[in-house]
Amino acid sequence: MESSPSAFEFPKSRHEIRIVECGEPLVPISRDGRFVFSEPHPYSALGAPYGSADPYSVRLSVLAGLQKAAGLLDEFHPGYRLKIYDAFRPVAVQSYMVDHVADEYCRKVSGILLFEAEDEIRERAYAHAHGIWAPAIDDPSAPPPHSTGGAVDVTIVDAFGRELDMGSSIDDPENAHPDSFFESDHPHADKFHENRQTLRAFMESSGFTRLPHEWWHFSLGDQHAVFEKIRRGFLPPDSVARYGKIG
Repeated sequence: MESSPSAFEFPKSRHEIRIVECGEPLVPISRDGRFVFSEPHPYSALGAPYGSADPYSVRLSVLAGLQKAAGLLDEFHPGYRLKIYDAFRPVAVQSYMVDHVADEYCRKVSGILLFEAEDEIRERAYAHAHGIWAPAIDDPSAPPPHSTGGAVDVTIVDAFGRELDMGSSIDDPENAHPDSFFESDHPHADKFHENRQTLRAFMESSGFTRLPHEWWHFSLGDQHAVFEKIRRGFLPPDSVARYGKIG
């Protein structure tokens, strides 16, 4: 049995973070006016196989964190709300979306369907898809973050219901990195970066951790969150994640 990293052995990736499942329930995100939701849900609309699962559900403590972030946001910016783009994602949905994005790449680059592509093109297509989507590996020791109920994709809307301009849409790989517009020569770079930092500030002050390469993805209690907090020196290197794969 592998031991957790010692005080002198910092984990090199989230996959080295041990999971000790806490058993906290998956609950729906409250529809009480504190949040706005992407409707229809973007992946359900594509036919992703959710079955009876609610894509707008999270672990209980994650919901508490979202409610805290929403309260702080409204306190400092009256009328502003968090917009929930996506939350719980079964591994089957993760697999479906990886294939969907890879297929779109093949259509755009080569004008063919994914299943028609040669091995080299298929490899490039999946490499492109994995630039945004975690591999859909059904491994309980390294689950995709959204399959744990500990991850959410969010943005902010103002008092008129307009999304703050982040310079890119959610799931757009071109400017996904949180600092894409830091010291950029884009004419609106300062505003884009400021809006991204605003989102980060309210989410992180409520216990969340932002994924290093996506401005919209925040997690709490999963391997990503623990790994990033260890990397930043906020947790000891032998810390464990409390959320594993659901289902």
